[in-house]
Formats: sequence, C-alpha cells, structure tokens
Amino acid sequence: MTNDERTPRHHTRRQPLCRSVVCVAARGRSLRSAYTLIEILIVLAILVFVAGMIWPGITRVYSEAKLDRIAEDVRVELVGTRIRAIESSFPYQFRYEPAGQRYLIITAQTGMQDSTEGESTDNTQTSDDPNATSIKVRYDELPEGFQFLHPVDEHTGLPAASFGDRLPQDLLAELPNAFELSSVFWSPPIIFYSDGTGTDAILDIIDENEQSRRISVRALTGAATVRKNIAETSR
Repeated sequence: MTNDERTPRHHTRRQPLCRSVVCVAARGRSLRSAYTLIEILIVLAILVFVAGMIWPGITRVYSEAKLDRIAEDVRVELVGTRIRAIESSFPYQFRYEPAGQRYLIITAQTGMQDSTEGESTDNTQTSDDPNATSIKVRYDELPEGFQFLHPVDEHTGLPAASFGDRLPQDLLAELPNAFELSSVFWSPPIIFYSDGTGTDAILDIIDENEQSRRISVRALTGAATVRKNIAETSR
C-alpha cells in the first residue's frame, strides 16, 4: 500500500449554491456595512421637507389651544364674578381694558346706573352700605401676546367712539397700582346681580396671530360661553 493510499482522505461537502432572493439580499448586506453620504443627505432632505409641510399646522393647533385656554380662563373669571354677586348679595362688575391686557372685578356701585338704563335699580346700594366698607377688588392681566379687542360699533363695524370710562381711585384703593389704573379707560361694565342675572355683553380676545375668541354673557341667566368668531369659522 502506497503512502497516498494510507493517508486518510478528508472529503469536504460542497455547499449548495444559493440563488434565492433572500440569499442574494443577505449577501448584499454583508458586503455593504454602511450607508453612503448621498443616501443620508437624501433622507435628511426628505425629513426636512415633511417637517416643513406639517410644522405650520402643528404651530397653529398649539396657538389655538393656548387661545382657547386663555379665553376659558376669562370665562371662569366672569363666572366667579357672578358667584361673588350671589354670595355677597351685592352686584359686581367685570371690566376690561380695550386693546389692552388688564381686567378688573369690583363692586358695581360706581357707573352702574349709567350702563343699565331702563333696568331696575333695586339692587343698588349706597356708599353707606356695610358691604361698601369691605370692597373686594380683583385685578389681573392676560398673558403676553394676548389682548382684548376694542369694542366695535354694531352699525358701522368700526371701533366704538365711546368705549367706557375711568374709575375713581378710591374704588381701586386696595390695589398697589390704583393711581395707574384710575387713568385707564375701561370697557362698559359687565354687571352680575345677586339673583344670578347679568347684563348682555360680548367681548373678544385676540392673539398675536390675529386668531380670536368671543365670550358672550346672557342677561337672563348670567351664563358666559366661549366660541370662535364667525369670520374665523368661515375660513
């Protein structure tokens, strides 16, 4: 027996040739370990394009949600004014600064007769009333970027020429900025009475994107509601 015959032969099994699509894809992935710079730039360009398309819608939804929250806060202040009137058995008024951010909640002993022509004055009280010696005043402002709209004349559609009056400083004495506030021209009062009724009123709040919300007060029930302006709804 020759040496070649004594040497054991190791037979290797040949692997079957894989020609399927799965094998070809796997082989391609093994040969390429990373993306090219061109591919990365293309993906980034697509992402930037998509973001640019949807971003205005996202910001609009966010700003509308914020405006809704601010309008709801003011509505709650009006509801709180009505509750104060009911609990104290004394009329209260809500006033705001047209084309400004400030608003007040005070007793309605000043300026009420001028703004409620034809209405009963049984709810009025003089300065000698015991409630008048403990006047509760609430003052606050809208956040930056929001303001109350100037009242508009129903017939002309233009800003009303007469939109309110000043308040005496002694009525605002509880506030540290009473002197400054006494020089402001305030809106006509939105009055709430001790029986839960109020005066019909409409006030608008606008943001820096010129989106607005309208708050309406019904005299019979004193209820306050918030809705979009008709002009915005029709857009």
